[in-house]
Amino acid sequence: MKKLLGTVALASSVAYVLKRHTYVTNHVAYDLRNIYSYLPLAIPSPRIMGMIPASQATVIPERQLVTGTTKRSIVGNSPDADKQPFEAILIEPEHRSDLDGAVLWIHGGGHVVGTAGIDVDRASYLAFQLGIPVLSVDYHQSNAGGQFPGDHNECYAALRWLQSRADEMNFNPQKIAVSGSSAGRGLAAGIVQRAADEGNDVAFQALVYPMLDHETTYRSRENDKGRGKITWTHNANVGAWETYLRDVDRDNLPAYASPAQYEPVEKLPATWIGVGDIDLFFEEDKAYAERLSAAGVETEFYIADGMYHGADALAPESPTAQKMVDSLIAAIRRGLSS
Repeated sequence: MKKLLGTVALASSVAYVLKRHTYVTNHVAYDLRNIYSYLPLAIPSPRIMGMIPASQATVIPERQLVTGTTKRSIVGNSPDADKQPFEAILIEPEHRSDLDGAVLWIHGGGHVVGTAGIDVDRASYLAFQLGIPVLSVDYHQSNAGGQFPGDHNECYAALRWLQSRADEMNFNPQKIAVSGSSAGRGLAAGIVQRAADEGNDVAFQALVYPMLDHETTYRSRENDKGRGKITWTHNANVGAWETYLRDVDRDNLPAYASPAQYEPVEKLPATWIGVGDIDLFFEEDKAYAERLSAAGVETEFYIADGMYHGADALAPESPTAQKMVDSLIAAIRRGLSS
């Protein structure tokens, strides 16, 4: 019996490897075909990730600061009446450019893992390349009181603080770009929407594979059209949205909770959206870009062929990932120059 079970297990493993190899060969860009793309690598269900302690600094180490930049911790409050507190990392280049602006950066992690520290490398790279300050928000996760609207309020407070400190930091408060990664860019989209509604407009939004639409969790895996097979999967997405929206009525969703549901998109600033064509979020990101463009918003939709979710973090030196980052930086530079 044990021999039979062992044989079945071996056969199943071989079948999985062959199926995975075929998928990678047919869909994943050659320069992204690293060990991660062949292993059964998928972000665990957020129900499991939610068991990670609220203090995650020891779970996910802080990345390295790019040479030519400095950082310091910020503990602040919104200048608005609510005085919403927030924490962040302020990254500044040693040499400022003539680009008169700043960036608000929001890290990813499906609303359940991560800290500002995991994106120090990305945020400092932006600061160095653009020659402007970058404020990276260290918001609470859904397993630590950050479920909607908790993290949204913290990130919006950081934006308002950044706008209020423009004179002190020597940049134009009308020249702020909001960006981030994955769930962070979903948060970024909601922050930009609220800023437009409240008259605190930003100049530009740059969204890389943003997590925008809770309604994608209602579709079946079959409707994912072969996307979401590596890292961020259908199961992870369902669990993340369930964790994030657990305190709200999903039939009467509050504003900004699911940014794809926002209606007056014509109010929004110029936008860059980038996503891989095998990323689970491809369809929702494409739909959002099309809505913005149809409403007259200057929109660039960048498609990275053969790129899965988070590939730029797993293979940052690959040409495919670097081209996306280069496009992001060029877009922010244009957005803050106009």
